[in-house]
Amino acid sequence: MQSRQDLLDATKRLVAAEGARATTVARITAEAGLAKGLFFYYFKSKDAALSAITSEIEGSYMQGLESAAGLAPPPERLAAIFVHHFRFIDECQQDALFLHAVSVDCVAGGVEVVGGRGGPSLGFYEHLFMAILDTLESGVRSGDFICSDTDEMAFMILGAIHGLARLKLSGFRRDYDVVSHLVAFYGKALGHHA
Repeated sequence: MQSRQDLLDATKRLVAAEGARATTVARITAEAGLAKGLFFYYFKSKDAALSAITSEIEGSYMQGLESAAGLAPPPERLAAIFVHHFRFIDECQQDALFLHAVSVDCVAGGVEVVGGRGGPSLGFYEHLFMAILDTLESGVRSGDFICSDTDEMAFMILGAIHGLARLKLSGFRRDYDVVSHLVAFYGKALGHHA
């Protein structure tokens, strides 16, 4: 089983650094120091290896997201989602880069890897979007937030999170306190006053 893990580790490193499309099975096996045939012993295809890695990363991410999204009241829940996501970006940079690379390359190439969604890491964004949307809807119901279109606001928050995460991953202002600024900005935008 160590050979399988070596192949997964090599795949993750290469995809995070160079993208899914640029990463070939030959490069993966060379990086892992293993024979190419061994790759196909463990995986049907490169997409199967990408799916295995994605499932592992998403599973870990989702445990923390579910914990963060379970907090109440909604303003604290939204802040906890921000904290969780940016802790993941800071502490699991290779995983975050991998998910981004796979989603970009698979969507751009029209590859369907997991569940016909157009790319394995789109599930990552779907889960994050739904946690944000559920939090906003709960906040509107409780009177903590004022928002006429929670779906649109959730999409805007997701876009802000994604964009700021990409900036941090690229090394731009890695020390910037993203979470406190997001909490303050969206607290005002949603009419919440702490």
